[in-house]
Amino acid sequence: MITDQDRFSYQKSTYERPTFPYVCGRACSFGKPCPNGPNFNGSCGGTTECTPYRNGDRWECRRATSAGGPCADGPLPDGTCCMQHPPCTPRPSLRRLRQRISLLVVVFIVAAILAFLQFRPEAFQTDVAQASSLMPGPLSGAHSNFALDEKGCTACHEAHGKGVLAWAEAFVTSQSVGESCTSCHAFGGPKNSPHNATFTTAAFKADSPSAQMQTDCVMCHTEHKGEDANIAPMKDAQCNSCHQATISGFSKDHPDFGDRYPHASRGAIQFNHVKHFNEHFPKENVTRTCVECHDTKRAGLTVPAGSFEQNCASCHTDGIVDRPFYLIGVPFMEEDPFDAEAVAEVCGLTPDQIEYLQARADGDKDAEAPEPYEFFYEDEGDNITAILALALGVPNDDLDAYTTPVGELYMEIAEGGATPLVDRIEALPGEPRAAELLRGLDGELLRRAACAWMQKTYYEAPSESAGGGWTASDLTVTYVPTGHADPVARAWFNYAVNAPLAAEAAGAGEDVVAGAEALRDALLADSGFGNCTKCHAVTEVTDSEGASGDSGKRLVVEWGFQPVDDRPYMKYDHGPHINLLGPGTLCTTCHKPNPNAEYAASFTHFDANDYQAGFQPVAKQTCTECHTRAKVRQDCLLCHEYHLEPKFNESMMGAQVHQPESTGKDGG
Repeated sequence: MITDQDRFSYQKSTYERPTFPYVCGRACSFGKPCPNGPNFNGSCGGTTECTPYRNGDRWECRRATSAGGPCADGPLPDGTCCMQHPPCTPRPSLRRLRQRISLLVVVFIVAAILAFLQFRPEAFQTDVAQASSLMPGPLSGAHSNFALDEKGCTACHEAHGKGVLAWAEAFVTSQSVGESCTSCHAFGGPKNSPHNATFTTAAFKADSPSAQMQTDCVMCHTEHKGEDANIAPMKDAQCNSCHQATISGFSKDHPDFGDRYPHASRGAIQFNHVKHFNEHFPKENVTRTCVECHDTKRAGLTVPAGSFEQNCASCHTDGIVDRPFYLIGVPFMEEDPFDAEAVAEVCGLTPDQIEYLQARADGDKDAEAPEPYEFFYEDEGDNITAILALALGVPNDDLDAYTTPVGELYMEIAEGGATPLVDRIEALPGEPRAAELLRGLDGELLRRAACAWMQKTYYEAPSESAGGGWTASDLTVTYVPTGHADPVARAWFNYAVNAPLAAEAAGAGEDVVAGAEALRDALLADSGFGNCTKCHAVTEVTDSEGASGDSGKRLVVEWGFQPVDDRPYMKYDHGPHINLLGPGTLCTTCHKPNPNAEYAASFTHFDANDYQAGFQPVAKQTCTECHTRAKVRQDCLLCHEYHLEPKFNESMMGAQVHQPESTGKDGG
């Protein structure tokens, strides 16, 4: 059959007409078409078995062999076929139907383009919105004024107003309205990454957009829902569509919080609740509750504590002002490094010499001339102070190394006041900022103290200093803190904690690095300046501005109470819970003290993540007592944020918002 070249002959098979717009009605109804099929105009062509042929004076039957060959009766005398059939109704072929559909699509596209060309953005702003195929609905109130400014629809739809070609390109290419969102909205991480951060894809389902680290604003936020619509909220199903852990309900299958919830790192202020409530308050015969220190009126993610003056001053002020900072003093020296004549020329007479001369002038012939204390430097003084050793670049306990530099510096101070000391401090590695470190220091006070010591006498101030600040007496120049949050004390701590790192980064010698470490350790010691680190934590952080160069590590003193932000996607509001439970009465429902924790040890090092909390972790079961089905809402957005640090671009905030004179209902 395959090799039969005449297999499609009309004598053997019915001739198919694939280009004809109609098919036989009998074929559609009975599955067997007639041999002739329909005519091109859609009329039936099979009302007879054949079309007889006149051969001479006779009519011959021409029925095909495949249809049974010539019939027995043959044609009628008038030449018509004797085998008459009722006509069928031919039906459009698949080709015909496709042509019609294609034509309708073309007509629709042309109509849509014509409608687009007739659309005007003013339709959103008129009292009665114009009918348009581009009118998806009014914008939300939060976006209407911004989107309908001078840019109009192009604020979000880039192709709008650029003609037919731009619309056609937008129709066949992948374009997202979400790209326009970030012209106003900014975040604390990559704008199109899930949660604006970089995660391992193991946290997301393999077939979710988040697994490819590419998300889009319109996946969760869609506009044109009406002026009062809030397009920010999401449903739990949206969260479950990406996250591998599918949570049907918080109380049912949400994971446990963990053994360190709610904080994975220590706080800025060292306050041992267990010790204060169990030891200090009873010892002072004081009864305290939580709300006496924490301000419930400002309750939010945290319940902020009151100020130092409100909560701590009554017990801890004396511990601050009793811890002075020793700047310079008389060091122990086996030899006198000062030239007596030069000292006399610069400093003049000593108070004892002036007193002697005055006595002789008054006629006291028995007055004895004062003689300097020959062993003054051997019997008085101690090692040089930590900051003086660092400024001179010598060990503070090596008298052979520091004797000559001390002699030179004190003579310079006697001549120039504070300037020589300021210059040496400014030359230290890092950012010492002598103007802050020596704020309020009187150069004349320094000069007089240096002269007294070089003349082997104690310095006697003309008047006593009250209220703290720089003072000099006997053998030292010191700074006494004026109280809590003293600016000079802060400046010394801010510099000293990073002084060793700065010295190493600058390639300083061993003596300078050792001096920087000695200064840091002296301030951080229990008896250190102002006793600041008794409460304020010193923490190692890593950033691009680290004092140690490429490593980016530096130390910071936690001067103020700051909420610990180690769970940026978590949110919680103490306010409703305090109102429900009652201020101060049931705080321990969630926050249970942990008397076995080594809380104080957590502040003896610089790693904020290596700590033991003073409270037991908050358990999930505590929350599910209320947040469960048929009680209190437990959806994802109640406790979780999606975006990281959402904010507005500065350029957007600086722009003037267009306010239309009259805004129609449909215009947003």
